[in-house]
Amino acid sequence: MKKKTVTSGSSPVASIFLQWIARQQKLLATTPPTTPNATGSDYQILLQQSFSLSDRIAAAQPVENAQVYRRAGQLMPSEVATKDMLGGHAWLLHLIELSAVAVTKSAAVALDSGGTIAAPKMVLISTLPQGGTELTRHLSHDQEQHVDILELASLDPFGWDTIASNRRQPTIVIWQSLTPLIQFHGFQKTLKFLRALPGLQVWITPISCLTPSQHAALEDAANCLLQVQNGHATFLKQGVREPGNVQRETIMYELRAVRDETDGAVFHRVVEGAEVSGKPEVEDITNQETLTKAMDALDVGRAISSSNTGIATKLTTNPSDRITSRGPQPKMKLQLEEETKTEKSSSKLQQRPRIYMDDDDPEFNDLDEEDPDDDLDI
Repeated sequence: MKKKTVTSGSSPVASIFLQWIARQQKLLATTPPTTPNATGSDYQILLQQSFSLSDRIAAAQPVENAQVYRRAGQLMPSEVATKDMLGGHAWLLHLIELSAVAVTKSAAVALDSGGTIAAPKMVLISTLPQGGTELTRHLSHDQEQHVDILELASLDPFGWDTIASNRRQPTIVIWQSLTPLIQFHGFQKTLKFLRALPGLQVWITPISCLTPSQHAALEDAANCLLQVQNGHATFLKQGVREPGNVQRETIMYELRAVRDETDGAVFHRVVEGAEVSGKPEVEDITNQETLTKAMDALDVGRAISSSNTGIATKLTTNPSDRITSRGPQPKMKLQLEEETKTEKSSSKLQQRPRIYMDDDDPEFNDLDEEDPDDDLDI
């Protein structure tokens, strides 16, 4: 396909690009490098387009008496609606062409100046896969040389996965905290920026720093949710290979104190899976004797707290729960007054006299009234 060359004089918008480039070059030539550019050097162009429902309906409806519009030299309502919907993308392509033409002309002037004038550059940020190539394929080769394409939807828009040997490798980005970004740029801008970045990301957000609606928005944007609350971790994830497969799991974990060998600082690490013992750990990594005393105090605290409950319970200390070198300890059984009173009352009932009745007792024989002489064979 032959690429056509677009001339800047065919559109009044082209003068905006040329004038802005000339002004920026003048500011850069007269301003020291350490001084920021003068106020008013920026320029924004807003391109609005519509995909409203009324336009889509009007574009699909047939038009009666189309010859009337043709004779009057007017566009039909369906044609007007179609131009409104498709005109936005068409104008975007046109602005890219005009900008590329202006940059190419200014770059040629800068090259002839011998480096005294800064050469301009154009950066095209694409939000669709292969969108940059789709937008610049109509440009000439000279124009494409001055255009840098940044595809946010690609696997590597910033070149993080590209190394010197031209190999590609997956990239994982772990954010230490999103709070500074949200406080400085706002939640909506930060969320849009995070969703535009490719690769695997880990977002860390304290629950108290965001509103429930903001947390819900982050949860909807994420493929995996790990919530640490109430002593366990709730793991809700979406499958990597099968996005429709959603799994929910509760992860039991422990925190174990570890001392850094370099500076002696103590930090905690998460232990999960087969390493979890399922018992409370009170660990002092500095002194085993202090650890034994702590476990003794824990047992005493359990006994005191259980004796004040007022419920008939028994406290049993399992020897395997103790982290000590003195071996298994005897079991302790605590009985409350309610149980003692019940046992005493049952013992008193057992000491009462018991009355037995014989089968041939004449006093309780019902046949005595029918046969007082016992001469009937009944």
